[in-house]
Amino acid sequence: MDKIVKFPDRARVREQAAQWLVQLDKGELEQQQSTDFHLWLEQDPAHGRALVELARLWDQMGILAELSELFPLTRSQHAAAGGLLRIPGRRVLAAAAAVLLLCGVLLLQIDNIFPGSGAGPQQTLSRVYHTRVGEQINISLPDASRITLNTDSELQVAYTASQRNIRLRKGEAHFQVAHDASRPFMVFAGNGIVRAVGTAFNVHLRDGNVEVMVTEGRVGIASGIEDNEPLNEIATIPLKKFHTTLSAGQAVEYGSNNIRLVQDVKPEIIQRKLSWEHGMLKFEGEPLDQVVREINRYTDTEIVITDPGIRKIRVGGYFKTGETESLLNVLKDNFDIAASRVNERLVYLSRADDHK
Repeated sequence: MDKIVKFPDRARVREQAAQWLVQLDKGELEQQQSTDFHLWLEQDPAHGRALVELARLWDQMGILAELSELFPLTRSQHAAAGGLLRIPGRRVLAAAAAVLLLCGVLLLQIDNIFPGSGAGPQQTLSRVYHTRVGEQINISLPDASRITLNTDSELQVAYTASQRNIRLRKGEAHFQVAHDASRPFMVFAGNGIVRAVGTAFNVHLRDGNVEVMVTEGRVGIASGIEDNEPLNEIATIPLKKFHTTLSAGQAVEYGSNNIRLVQDVKPEIIQRKLSWEHGMLKFEGEPLDQVVREINRYTDTEIVITDPGIRKIRVGGYFKTGETESLLNVLKDNFDIAASRVNERLVYLSRADDHK
C-alpha cells in the first residue's frame, strides 16, 4: 500500500480506514506497511475512530490479533482484551474495545513525548531538544515528521495550528518531513532558512556556516536573514527570498549573506556523511586533520595534531562514534602515527619516528 498522508476529508479518511482493514484482514503486515500504519494512526485521532467504526460494522475480529502485534500490550491489557473475546455474543464490542485500547496506548505514548500537547493533527508544541557530546536522539513530532539530532546539538521546535517552525541553534540534524502543503516545514539555521513541504534533508551548522544536503524531495533556501528572527515570524518572510532550490542528491553551503554554488552529491558520499545516524563514522581518504576534527565532535577527549607533516595523511575506514582508542590504534598500526596521552582529556599526535 502506498504511503498514506493526512487528508481532512471525512470520506477520504473512511476510505483509508477501509483499505487498512482489508490489509489487516489479509494477514501480517510487511515492515513498511506496519510503519505506514503507525504513521497513519499518529496523524489524526479521527483515523483511529474511523477504524473502530468500520470494525464495528464489518465485525472484523481477525484485526485484533494483527493490532496486538503492532502495538504490544502489557499482560493485564492482554488479559482484558482476551476476556472480552471469550464472552459469547460480544464480538463487536470486543473488536471496538480492543482497537480503542490499542489506539489509546499509542496516543498515550505520543502525549508522553509531547507533554500537554493533546491529540490531533494541529497539535501545538514548544520545546527545546539538545544532545551531549557523543549522543544522538530521535525526535517524533506531532505531524509524524521525524528529526535525528546529532552530537552536541540543540534545536527548538515551535509548532502551532498554522506553522511548523524549527531553529537549529547548533550542531547537526536530519529531518524527515511529513507532507503538509498548508503548513510548510521551516528550519532556521545560522542566517538562513530551509523551507520544505514533505521531504528529507540534513542541516549542519558549523562556525557560522550552514551545509544543507537533500536526500529526498526538494527544499527552498533563503539566506541573509537575521539570526534572531522570532520563530513565529518566519512565515512572514516573502517566498521570493527562497530563490535557491535543492533537489535530492544536492547540497549547498551558505554564510551570513551568500549562498554558495549548488553541488551534486554522489549517493556514496551522502551515505558517508549520514553514517553518524547509525553510530558510525566512515572515511574514504580524507586528510588526517579533517578526520581528527570530525572525531573530536563525538568525544570529550581532544585530539591535537602537533606535527604539521602528518596533517595531510589520508585516512580511510569505519569508526564507531566516541571510540577514540580505535582510531588511535588504527593510526599507530597503519600510519606510524604515535598518540601521546597528556591527560584523560588530551591526546597529541605526531610521527612515530619522533618517539623512538
